[in-house]
Amino acid sequence: MYRYLWSNGPKECLEFADYSFKEHFGKAIPSFPPREVLHDYINGRIEKSNIKDWIYLNTVVHDVKFFPETNDFSVTVRKNTTIGPETTTEERTERFDYVLTCTGHFHVPNVPYFEGIEKF
Repeated sequence: MYRYLWSNGPKECLEFADYSFKEHFGKAIPSFPPREVLHDYINGRIEKSNIKDWIYLNTVVHDVKFFPETNDFSVTVRKNTTIGPETTTEERTERFDYVLTCTGHFHVPNVPYFEGIEKF
Protein backbone atom coordinates (compact mmCIF):
# COMPACT_ATOMS: atom_id res chain seq x y z
CA MET A 1 0.00 0.00 0.00
CA TYR A 2 1.42 3.36 -0.91
CA ARG A 3 2.00 5.96 1.83
CA TYR A 4 -1.01 8.25 1.41
CA LEU A 5 -3.58 5.61 0.47
CA TRP A 6 -7.09 5.97 1.87
CA SER A 7 -9.68 3.30 1.22
CA ASN A 8 -12.02 4.32 -1.59
CA GLY A 9 -14.49 1.65 -0.53
CA PRO A 10 -16.11 1.16 2.85
CA LYS A 11 -14.30 -1.04 5.34
CA GLU A 12 -17.40 -3.21 5.49
CA CYS A 13 -16.50 -4.44 1.98
CA LEU A 14 -12.87 -5.09 2.96
CA GLU A 15 -13.51 -6.96 6.19
CA PHE A 16 -12.53 -10.61 6.57
CA ALA A 17 -15.57 -12.79 7.27
CA ASP A 18 -13.95 -14.34 10.34
CA TYR A 19 -12.11 -11.27 11.67
CA SER A 20 -13.95 -7.97 11.98
CA PHE A 21 -12.48 -4.51 12.35
CA LYS A 22 -14.35 -4.26 15.65
CA GLU A 23 -12.72 -7.48 16.88
CA HIS A 24 -9.29 -6.18 15.92
CA PHE A 25 -9.58 -2.63 17.27
CA GLY A 26 -12.01 -3.33 20.12
CA LYS A 27 -14.35 -0.57 18.95
CA ALA A 28 -16.15 0.73 15.88
CA ILE A 29 -14.02 2.69 13.40
CA PRO A 30 -14.93 4.99 10.47
CA SER A 31 -15.91 3.37 7.17
CA PHE A 32 -13.02 4.74 5.07
CA PRO A 33 -9.80 4.02 6.98
CA PRO A 34 -6.32 5.28 6.04
CA ARG A 35 -3.47 3.00 5.04
CA GLU A 36 -2.04 2.67 8.55
CA VAL A 37 -5.35 1.33 9.88
CA LEU A 38 -5.73 -1.17 7.01
CA HIS A 39 -2.12 -2.26 7.40
CA ASP A 40 -2.58 -2.84 11.13
CA TYR A 41 -5.81 -4.78 10.52
CA ILE A 42 -4.25 -7.04 7.87
CA ASN A 43 -1.26 -7.73 10.12
CA GLY A 44 -3.66 -8.61 12.94
CA ARG A 45 -5.41 -11.12 10.68
CA ILE A 46 -2.03 -12.64 9.74
CA GLU A 47 -1.11 -13.02 13.41
CA LYS A 48 -4.50 -14.48 14.35
CA SER A 49 -4.25 -17.10 11.59
CA ASN A 50 -0.59 -17.87 12.24
CA ILE A 51 0.21 -17.70 8.51
CA LYS A 52 3.27 -15.45 8.53
CA ASP A 53 5.54 -18.39 7.63
CA TRP A 54 3.54 -18.82 4.40
CA ILE A 55 4.00 -15.22 3.22
CA TYR A 56 7.10 -14.37 1.19
CA LEU A 57 7.96 -10.70 0.77
CA ASN A 58 10.53 -9.21 -1.63
CA THR A 59 10.41 -12.40 -3.67
CA VAL A 60 10.10 -12.55 -7.45
CA VAL A 61 8.18 -15.31 -9.20
CA HIS A 62 10.56 -16.55 -11.86
CA ASP A 63 8.55 -19.36 -13.43
CA VAL A 64 5.09 -20.97 -13.21
CA LYS A 65 4.22 -24.22 -14.96
CA PHE A 66 0.88 -26.04 -15.02
CA PHE A 67 0.86 -29.85 -15.08
CA PRO A 68 -2.44 -31.19 -16.48
CA GLU A 69 -1.60 -34.76 -15.47
CA THR A 70 -1.52 -33.79 -11.77
CA ASN A 71 -3.72 -30.67 -12.08
CA ASP A 72 -1.24 -28.52 -10.16
CA PHE A 73 1.43 -25.88 -10.66
CA SER A 74 5.13 -25.63 -9.98
CA VAL A 75 6.19 -22.15 -8.92
CA THR A 76 9.84 -21.13 -8.89
CA VAL A 77 10.72 -18.02 -6.91
CA ARG A 78 13.91 -16.05 -6.38
CA LYS A 79 14.88 -13.80 -3.52
CA ASN A 80 17.99 -11.64 -3.68
CA THR A 81 19.54 -10.59 -0.38
CA THR A 82 22.24 -7.94 -0.27
CA ILE A 83 24.49 -7.68 2.77
CA GLY A 84 27.29 -5.18 2.32
CA PRO A 85 28.92 -5.68 -1.07
CA GLU A 86 27.62 -9.25 -1.50
CA THR A 87 24.31 -10.34 -3.01
CA THR A 88 23.07 -13.89 -2.61
CA THR A 89 20.22 -15.44 -4.56
CA GLU A 90 17.92 -18.01 -3.02
CA GLU A 91 15.82 -19.99 -5.48
CA ARG A 92 13.21 -22.58 -4.66
CA THR A 93 10.41 -24.43 -6.43
CA GLU A 94 7.18 -25.54 -4.76
CA ARG A 95 3.97 -27.20 -5.97
CA PHE A 96 0.52 -25.62 -5.56
CA ASP A 97 -3.07 -26.45 -6.43
CA TYR A 98 -3.86 -22.84 -7.34
CA VAL A 99 -1.98 -19.71 -8.45
CA LEU A 100 -3.11 -16.09 -8.11
CA THR A 101 -1.53 -13.43 -10.30
CA CYS A 102 -1.18 -10.12 -8.45
CA THR A 103 0.78 -7.56 -10.45
CA GLY A 104 1.05 -4.87 -7.78
CA HIS A 105 -0.36 -2.21 -10.11
CA PHE A 106 -1.25 0.12 -7.23
CA HIS A 107 2.42 0.62 -6.36
CA VAL A 108 4.81 -0.23 -9.17
CA PRO A 109 3.26 -1.39 -12.46
CA ASN A 110 4.51 -4.77 -13.58
CA VAL A 111 2.79 -6.06 -16.71
CA PRO A 112 4.17 -9.35 -18.00
CA TYR A 113 5.01 -9.51 -21.70
CA PHE A 114 3.41 -12.10 -23.93
CA GLU A 115 3.17 -12.36 -27.68
CA GLY A 116 0.25 -10.27 -28.95
CA ILE A 117 -0.01 -7.99 -25.89
CA GLU A 118 0.21 -5.01 -28.25
CA LYS A 119 -3.18 -6.01 -29.68
CA PHE A 120 -4.76 -6.90 -26.33
